[in-house]
This record gives sequence, structure tokens and C-alpha cells, in this order.
Amino acid sequence: MGELKKIEMGENMNIANLISDVPQNELVDFLVEVSKNNESISSMIVARFAKVDNNSELSAIKTEVNEIIRENSDRYGFIDYRASYRFCKEFSSYIENIIPALIAAKKTWLAFNALCLIAFKLGEPLNIDDSNGTTGELMWDVMHFWEQCISLMNDDERRKARFWFENNMYNEEIIDYIQEYLFDAYSDFFDDEDSLRAKIKFIDAFLDETNDKDAKDILSRRFDVEKYAEHRIHCMEKLNFSEEEVFAFIEKYLYLDNICNIAVQKYLDVKNYGKAEQLLENLVEVNKDFPGIVHKAKEKLLEIYKANENEVKTIQTLRWLFLNDRWFKIELYEDYKSRFSEAAWPSELESLIKEIKMPDFAEKIFIEEKMFDRLFESVKTHHKKWPSIRNLEEYRDFLQKDYAPELVRMFKECLQKDVEISSSRPQYAELADHLKHLAGIPGGKEVAVALREEWLVTYKNRRAMKEELSLVKF
Repeated sequence: MGELKKIEMGENMNIANLISDVPQNELVDFLVEVSKNNESISSMIVARFAKVDNNSELSAIKTEVNEIIRENSDRYGFIDYRASYRFCKEFSSYIENIIPALIAAKKTWLAFNALCLIAFKLGEPLNIDDSNGTTGELMWDVMHFWEQCISLMNDDERRKARFWFENNMYNEEIIDYIQEYLFDAYSDFFDDEDSLRAKIKFIDAFLDETNDKDAKDILSRRFDVEKYAEHRIHCMEKLNFSEEEVFAFIEKYLYLDNICNIAVQKYLDVKNYGKAEQLLENLVEVNKDFPGIVHKAKEKLLEIYKANENEVKTIQTLRWLFLNDRWFKIELYEDYKSRFSEAAWPSELESLIKEIKMPDFAEKIFIEEKMFDRLFESVKTHHKKWPSIRNLEEYRDFLQKDYAPELVRMFKECLQKDVEISSSRPQYAELADHLKHLAGIPGGKEVAVALREEWLVTYKNRRAMKEELSLVKF
């Protein structure tokens, strides 16, 4: 019957129809009664219909925000990991109720200020375990409604809102994490011509006050300069500044990789590869102490060298990228190898191996080149210094055919050490898996069986270990 009633209401009437004949005094009494037991509805009614001054209403919102924080905090004022989920849900629900109600009541400026108040509160910093990203999630709600508010403002309100961001993006009372959201709102939500021109003036003042040496030597200041300079370029482009004006500004900041890459792309768009190459090579030189910047620049240079069919620089750059990457990239290796004849490759390969900094790179090469004798020697050397069952597992399939006795011996040594430091069911389950893999190596089954029997006796009081080992089928 209940489901039928729902269907009938959904199909035949809406709330407006349902209450159209209800006397006004009954509706008022009902809303008063409901609002007594629901703070969210009460706040929405006040925001939508109350005839109070903005300061009083903003003060009430501040009280409600503080109350949500207090209710979710422990006696020391800390919101722990578990409470943070409830806090996030309640705070988000409050924002999503109160702000639309203010906007609907045409209290746009009050809604904006309420959001600013909330951003300040989240950036105090809040005493919270934020490992699940609660603060960021709430700031996305704030950002969403900031955009709505700013789009509805008149010119004077928008100007005042812009000033608020300019005054608070570096407010020391707000943690830098929240300041980043303020900058994103400032850069994204003020796109009218007056705002774009005003932002250029603000950015110029910031850049003029920044010491060039600090911008180059202090990472945080460098980041800020790059961020503001990049946004100024976007403002200039939206205002249709000439290419000459844009480039005149860019040239001051070519030591910054994002700015340099904007210029590089502009040159690539008109196929001026020489100028693009020159800018990137200069970027590498002036940023040699910043490996990440150098690596990105080298990747871009590689594209240009290939486009220009500059084989010498292509080979040099491929080699550098391969040797200086954190991960073994088979596509780089194969590309590099393809540049050499079959006769020249063995000599080049030995030269490459000698320069390798990451031990596992050499082992990956030995697999690619099917040099399993060299792979075995490398694994054995690694085992003597840092015994690791994971390392043995990684190369087991490549070595067990020709080096089974030594592989079994190394497996056994690692497992005997690992069992001594294992103390939980997941660790016991992992040991059981390693025993199965050991049993799969020629000559390894007898050793695996013996180890299991030995452990069952030595650690007879470890019920979880016995259960996991009993699941092993050889």
C-alpha cells in the first residue's frame, strides 16, 4: 500500500499541488514544528525569509559553523579519522542547504561572505585528521558556490569579491593548502574584461615586489612567481594582447619551465623548431639542479630532435632519458637499441650497462637480451648483499631451468630469515605462497616440504601459521 501511495503521488501530484489548499496558518505551524527538530531546515528558512541585517545573519552562520565543528570534535577539540566522515557529511549538507537558500533570496553578497567565512574556518588550520581529504572535499563545495555567487554579482560586488581574494591569497592566518583554492577561484571565476585587466595590475605588483634572486633560489617563491606569471599570460591572451606583447612578458621568465614551455609551444605551432630547441636547451642549463625540470625538457627536446631527424642528438637524448629515469622503460630501451646496427649494438650495450645507476635496470636488460648467465650473477651478487625473496621471485622463471640448485639455496636462506620476523596471518599466507613457488623449482619440492615440517614443529603454538601452511598443496 505504501509503495502504491508513493507511485500515485509521484505520477499525479507535486508538492505545490499537495499544499495548494492548505490554510496558511497550518503551513506556518507545520514549518515551525519541523524546524524545531531540524536545524538544517531552520537555517534554510532563516536564510531564505528572515528580514535581518547581513551582519547579524553572518554572525548566526558563524555560530552554526562553530557548532558543527564542536559537535564532531572530542574533548580536546580534535576531529579524529572516524569522526571526520560524519563531520564532512554534516558540514557539506549545511553548505548545500544554506548557500542555495541565500542565493534564492537574492542575498548573493551574504552567500559569498558566508563562503569566505567557511574557507577561513577550514584554513585556520582546522584541528582534524585530514587523511581522507575532508578539507579538500569541503573546499570543492565552497568553490562550486563561489563560482555561482560571482557569476550573479554586479560590477561593484565582483570588484569587492576580487579584492577579498587578493587580500587573502597570502593571508598567514590561512594554511597554504587552502590558499591554493583561493588562487584557483581568483584565476578561474573572474573572467570579465575589467577583472582581467585588474588581475594583470595585481600580478604585476606582486612580481615587481619579488626579488629575482629569491624567485630563482627559493622553491616556494619560485612556485608563486611561476603561477602568477602563467596566469598573467592567460589574462593577456583572453584580452587579445598582441603576440609581441605576450612574448615580451614571457622573455622575463624563461627560466621557469611552465613559462618556457608556453613559448616553446608557440614556436612549435609555427614550426620554428630551432628557436624551440634553443629555449629548451637553455632551460636545461639554468635548471641543472632541478632533475624533474631537466627530465621534462629533455623529453620535449627528444620530440624536436626526431622531428628534425637529428640522429646524433636523438641518440644522446634517448640514452640520457633511459639512464636517468626512475623506472625501466622498455619503449626507451627499444628505441635506443633501434638506432644501432646489429654489429655495433654489443659494444654499445656494454657501454650502456657500465653507466647504469639502478641495479634492476641491468637485470631487466639481461632479460631483454636473453643474457641469463649475467642475470644469474647479478641476482647472486644482490642476494649476498641484500637477501630478498621478492627479488628471487621476480627472476625465478628466467633462472630455474639452468640455475635451479643455487636458486633453491637462495630461496631457502631468504625464507628462513623471513619466518623469524613473521607474526601475522597475512605474513604467514605470504610464506605459504613462497613455499609453493619454491616447490615449483626443479629440486625445490623436497626443500619446501622440509621447511614446512620444520616450521610446524618450531612454531607449533602459532595457530594462524599452522592453518596457512596446511593450505599449501605441493
